[in-house]
Amino acid sequence: MIKKSALPLFYGLVLLFLIMSVTTYSYWDNLTQEESNNSIVLGSGVDIVVKTVEVAFPLGKTLIPQGMIKGINDIDEIELQYEVKLSKKVLEALTLEISTNNIIIGGSSTYSSLVGIEILQSNNNINDDIIYVSVFVSLNSPQDSDAYQNIIGMTIMFDLKFAAIH
Repeated sequence: MIKKSALPLFYGLVLLFLIMSVTTYSYWDNLTQEESNNSIVLGSGVDIVVKTVEVAFPLGKTLIPQGMIKGINDIDEIELQYEVKLSKKVLEALTLEISTNNIIIGGSSTYSSLVGIEILQSNNNINDDIIYVSVFVSLNSPQDSDAYQNIIGMTIMFDLKFAAIH
């Protein structure tokens, strides 16, 4: 058994041990906090800026399949024009790749194989200059009259993807 005179000494040692533990932990916590408080500022990088020059379907015109006899208001090709550039100059020129996907006629992809899309660009390498891009959209002749009746007068939609590849 512990004598009554040793009890204050025992409680004092326990209190001293707790104070030392808390002080040591807070000192250690400050050290780890300072080490993990490094910060790195991320730049915005380089973005591709695409300006649509012309997207409007010619008013009153109807797109018909290539090779068909054209009427007064019929066209067999639509040209869309874009200006593409990088948001800032890069160290070495990148290759501009343009692709299409999700081709839909009248809300369905059933006859998407009838849509012809040709992409011409003024330059393949992109840096701080403007690249002029022309996208030609046309219809190929369907094999049967049912397909023709399902696509005539319908809206054609597609996605253009612009990518700068190193």
